[in-house]
Amino acid sequence: MSKSPFEIPAPVLKKLDELNELVKEHPVYIPPQVAAKFLGMNPATLIASIQARQCPFAFGYQKTLHSNATNKIPSATFYLWYTQGWMLKIHDTA
Repeated sequence: MSKSPFEIPAPVLKKLDELNELVKEHPVYIPPQVAAKFLGMNPATLIASIQARQCPFAFGYQKTLHSNATNKIPSATFYLWYTQGWMLKIHDTA
Protein backbone atom coordinates (compact mmCIF):
# COMPACT_ATOMS: atom_id res chain seq x y z
CA MET A 1 0.00 0.00 0.00
CA SER A 2 1.42 3.39 -0.95
CA LYS A 3 1.61 6.37 1.34
CA SER A 4 -0.87 9.16 0.68
CA PRO A 5 0.64 12.26 -0.93
CA PHE A 6 -1.47 14.39 1.40
CA GLU A 7 -0.19 15.31 4.83
CA ILE A 8 -2.36 16.97 7.46
CA PRO A 9 -0.75 20.34 8.26
CA ALA A 10 0.57 20.76 11.80
CA PRO A 11 -1.76 23.72 12.60
CA VAL A 12 -4.78 21.55 11.70
CA LEU A 13 -3.56 18.73 13.93
CA LYS A 14 -2.97 21.23 16.75
CA LYS A 15 -6.52 22.56 16.39
CA LEU A 16 -7.93 19.01 16.46
CA ASP A 17 -5.93 18.35 19.65
CA GLU A 18 -7.44 21.52 21.15
CA LEU A 19 -10.91 20.31 20.12
CA ASN A 20 -10.35 16.95 21.81
CA GLU A 21 -9.27 18.69 25.02
CA LEU A 22 -12.25 21.03 24.83
CA VAL A 23 -14.68 18.10 24.63
CA LYS A 24 -12.88 16.29 27.47
CA GLU A 25 -13.27 19.41 29.66
CA HIS A 26 -16.91 19.93 28.60
CA PRO A 27 -18.33 16.48 27.75
CA VAL A 28 -22.01 17.45 27.60
CA TYR A 29 -22.30 21.16 26.74
CA ILE A 30 -19.63 23.66 25.72
CA PRO A 31 -20.16 27.16 27.14
CA PRO A 32 -20.65 29.70 24.32
CA GLN A 33 -17.72 31.78 25.59
CA VAL A 34 -15.42 28.74 25.38
CA ALA A 35 -16.63 27.77 21.91
CA ALA A 36 -16.20 31.36 20.71
CA LYS A 37 -12.63 31.44 21.99
CA PHE A 38 -11.89 28.14 20.22
CA LEU A 39 -13.35 29.51 16.98
CA GLY A 40 -11.50 32.83 17.36
CA MET A 41 -14.60 34.96 17.46
CA ASN A 42 -16.38 37.38 19.74
CA PRO A 43 -18.68 35.54 22.20
CA ALA A 44 -21.45 38.09 21.61
CA THR A 45 -21.36 37.32 17.90
CA LEU A 46 -21.68 33.59 18.51
CA ILE A 47 -24.53 34.13 20.98
CA ALA A 48 -26.31 36.39 18.48
CA SER A 49 -25.94 33.68 15.85
CA ILE A 50 -27.39 31.09 18.23
CA GLN A 51 -30.32 33.33 19.17
CA ALA A 52 -31.02 34.06 15.49
CA ARG A 53 -31.08 30.28 14.86
CA GLN A 54 -28.25 30.62 12.34
CA CYS A 55 -25.76 28.46 14.24
CA PRO A 56 -25.72 24.86 12.97
CA PHE A 57 -24.27 23.34 16.16
CA ALA A 58 -26.23 25.12 18.89
CA PHE A 59 -29.68 26.14 20.03
CA GLY A 60 -31.01 28.97 22.13
CA TYR A 61 -34.16 29.81 23.95
CA GLN A 62 -35.62 32.98 25.44
CA LYS A 63 -39.04 32.70 27.05
CA THR A 64 -39.85 36.41 26.94
CA LEU A 65 -38.12 39.57 25.77
CA HIS A 66 -37.43 40.44 29.41
CA SER A 67 -36.06 37.08 30.52
CA ASN A 68 -32.54 35.72 30.28
CA ALA A 69 -31.69 33.66 27.21
CA THR A 70 -30.33 30.14 27.38
CA ASN A 71 -27.79 29.00 24.81
CA LYS A 72 -26.69 25.38 24.51
CA ILE A 73 -23.86 23.92 22.45
CA PRO A 74 -23.95 20.11 22.68
CA SER A 75 -20.36 18.85 22.73
CA ALA A 76 -20.92 15.94 20.32
CA THR A 77 -22.76 18.16 17.84
CA PHE A 78 -20.00 20.78 17.96
CA TYR A 79 -17.32 18.13 17.51
CA LEU A 80 -19.07 16.54 14.53
CA TRP A 81 -19.77 19.95 12.96
CA TYR A 82 -16.14 21.05 13.29
CA THR A 83 -14.73 17.78 11.95
CA GLN A 84 -17.51 17.37 9.36
CA GLY A 85 -18.10 13.92 10.82
CA TRP A 86 -14.82 12.51 9.51
CA MET A 87 -14.43 10.24 12.55
CA LEU A 88 -17.75 8.57 11.72
CA LYS A 89 -16.66 8.15 8.11
CA ILE A 90 -13.42 6.47 9.21
CA HIS A 91 -15.34 4.28 11.66
CA ASP A 92 -17.80 3.15 8.97
CA THR A 93 -15.01 1.99 6.67
CA ALA A 94 -13.17 0.03 9.35
